[in-house]
Amino acid sequence: MLTKKNDFIELEFTAKTKTGEIFDTTNFDEAKNSGMVDDSSKEKFKPIKICIGQAQVLEALDKQLEGKETGKEYEIEVSAKDGYGKRDAKMIRTVPLTAFEQMPQKGMFVNVNGMVAKVISVTGGRVLIDLNHPLAGKDTVYKFKILRIIESKEEKSQIFIESLGFKKESYSLQESKAIIKEKIPEKIQEEIKKRAKEVLSLEVEFKEEKEKPEKEEKKK
Repeated sequence: MLTKKNDFIELEFTAKTKTGEIFDTTNFDEAKNSGMVDDSSKEKFKPIKICIGQAQVLEALDKQLEGKETGKEYEIEVSAKDGYGKRDAKMIRTVPLTAFEQMPQKGMFVNVNGMVAKVISVTGGRVLIDLNHPLAGKDTVYKFKILRIIESKEEKSQIFIESLGFKKESYSLQESKAIIKEKIPEKIQEEIKKRAKEVLSLEVEFKEEKEKPEKEEKKK
């Protein structure tokens, strides 16, 4: 059976630049051999569970997950245009040294107005930064294997809800309904309900938990 859009799958992959540098992987041995991590990070590397076509991985990879066999290894090349975009000279800017709380150093990554930038140089009171994605302008290669298609409605519901950023303690599953106990804007609630219905035929209900009143002090 081949995969199709809205299938929930368990996926393992390794992503490299065309020069062979690994920048993302679900495989601990690959990460360790490339010098990305040590043994203390082993639990962070494991296959991921996603829904095909729901933008939970890079779009170019997401599209390639349809029509594939489980257990078979695939390799695709992703151009810079379809991956992390082309480099933009306008994204290289000069900012005053006073904009930084700590002294920036060449090569380090810094946060500038909520955006990650790489420091190119520090000269006098000016800092030259690059706001392009580190992989902008680079062609990449993805090797991947779909381990299984997930059939359990409960497991699929859990994957869907957690992919939206909700933690296990903030929701519960009751047969064909998910109850989310967090306060979020109504427009976002409606979008989540719509997507859950389309992808899973899952009803979603939002119930903001009320704070429990403090117990009155016992009268002496």
